[in-house]
Amino acid sequence: MNMKELLAGRAVLSLKDEITDEKNLIHELVSEVLKASKNLINFSSIFPIGGNENFDSYELKCSGISYILKISLEKDCEDILNEANFHKKNIASESIPKYIDSGVLDIGDKITFLLLKKEEGFMLTDFDNEYIFSEDFLYSLFVFSACKTEKTFDEYFNECLKKHSLDNYDFLKNNINPERVSEYEFLFLTIRDSVLKIYDKETFERGGTCHGDLNRKTIITNGKYFKFNDCSNCFEGANLIDLCFLFLNLSFKEEDVDRFLDLCSLHFNVDKESLLKDFYVTMPVVVHLRCLHLFYKTLIEYEIFLNEREDICFEICSLFISVFYWCEKLNVIKDIIKPMQSIIFELSSSTDNYPHEIPDLINEPHKKELASNSSNEVSGKLIAPKSLSLSYTKDGEFGSLSLSWDNIESDNEYCILFQKPNLETLYYYTKNKNQYTIKDIDFFGSCLVAIKAISRIGIQDSEYNKSTFIIEPS
Repeated sequence: MNMKELLAGRAVLSLKDEITDEKNLIHELVSEVLKASKNLINFSSIFPIGGNENFDSYELKCSGISYILKISLEKDCEDILNEANFHKKNIASESIPKYIDSGVLDIGDKITFLLLKKEEGFMLTDFDNEYIFSEDFLYSLFVFSACKTEKTFDEYFNECLKKHSLDNYDFLKNNINPERVSEYEFLFLTIRDSVLKIYDKETFERGGTCHGDLNRKTIITNGKYFKFNDCSNCFEGANLIDLCFLFLNLSFKEEDVDRFLDLCSLHFNVDKESLLKDFYVTMPVVVHLRCLHLFYKTLIEYEIFLNEREDICFEICSLFISVFYWCEKLNVIKDIIKPMQSIIFELSSSTDNYPHEIPDLINEPHKKELASNSSNEVSGKLIAPKSLSLSYTKDGEFGSLSLSWDNIESDNEYCILFQKPNLETLYYYTKNKNQYTIKDIDFFGSCLVAIKAISRIGIQDSEYNKSTFIIEPS
């Protein structure tokens, strides 16, 4: 497989800006697809919202309504064709977005497309995990499980084993450092052989339709009802399979799983012990499949995209943390956890990955508090804290980052800025101290730590004393 084959369906590799210019290449492509498909949608702008190696996905913003358009430059894009067929079979379902159109068009090249109505609501990315601990979510998932699909879990399982390996990707294999090919092949084969030993086809056949990748981006809610996006990998199988994918993607710990299964037991009137027994049979298989998928994605990002797609790099690293947690809890593929951690850490700790910068000062909480006093005169400027020292310790599941510094002045407060590898920024405050501990750190990678002196008596804040710190897997 060469580069053209690997990225055959992509129209654009990374583009995040809203498009309004009619002469823009993407604008022209979308317009041609809509014209050829006779979907005369009068959109005002286009916003690229992702995709994968096989297709691109766009939101078309119109007056009072929006659409999702998926485009592949392959005439037989499996992802889009599978999702289109699923929507056609379940066109009356209230648990998925409304289907508009799909097909293969000839506009100089063969192009596969899928057009859906964008659902009004919010993705689960806007909420914390507590939001799914509800009977409303369980009911919505139950409605989804009644959808029709042709693929069995056994077919899905074997597709994963075949797709997520180096055997079918000669171009990728040839671009890996020759000294590391055997290392990667060993990891793939170890995971594959391990899951084949524990997989029992009959155990996973019973149940309804599973989504196959329930995560924060595929779940939409309006506050009460839930719908599910990106239905290209649906299969029929034990419903607990879907929950296990969800648990991994939402970084559930043991106590979270236990609480969720309590809710399932009450809502569906199912014996809790029976659910737990099924969970400990199902989760090891799902963990293996997730490992294969994420390891494959890691090599794509590391070897092909050179760590430039920062959001995807962070997603991979975050999800691996959850996978590692369950590998240890379930005592599966433990021998390769450390080697895989090291490889994933290479992805997350590249010096070019996360260009840490101090955010706009308006974001600082203490600045917002003082905004009403902006007319007060400010005289003088505090001295920045000196000799910033950082040390990291790991205790159980979480780590702690201890900070210390010099330069304590009378009645000073200190603002501590902590920026994670995904650029999420947190602020902490302390008064008349020269040390602070940031607790409950559950990630690894490059982060930014910065501290400055602040004052509430009309003196300007000091400059930040900042340092980049790498939290390594332990």
